[in-house]
Amino acid sequence: MDNDEKLFAGAASHALTFSLLEETYQEFLALCHENDWSQEEGLLIVFANGLAYLKNERDFSRWNGQNRDDEMRRLARYGNEMNAMYSVMKFRAFNYREAVRTLEFNVTGLRGMFDHAEATIERLRAENERLKTEPARKP
Repeated sequence: MDNDEKLFAGAASHALTFSLLEETYQEFLALCHENDWSQEEGLLIVFANGLAYLKNERDFSRWNGQNRDDEMRRLARYGNEMNAMYSVMKFRAFNYREAVRTLEFNVTGLRGMFDHAEATIERLRAENERLKTEPARKP
């Protein structure tokens, strides 16, 4: 199993469709603009950050009665950022890998067409030369 196969084992993309309030959408667009993100990239980042935040909050809630100091908050923010960046990079890499595969298939097909065209050109050149000499042979 190569590195790509290991990295993307079981990976697939899934499209989501949902509605939200206009004011939430406008806040999202402003955030995308501030960070120079496309909408798709912004959705992935916001979703991954939110998911990481909720998972970390769940994990921290298991520490009932223990103090959450500044270091834990800093580590949680750092973990959230890393999870979000990883999710976006993995999604992009997955899409790029699929694009590369498509291009490789196309190149393979085009090479076959090119080889066939070259063989046809050579055959037609030989036939053309033969036809040029035929009238000269007829008296």
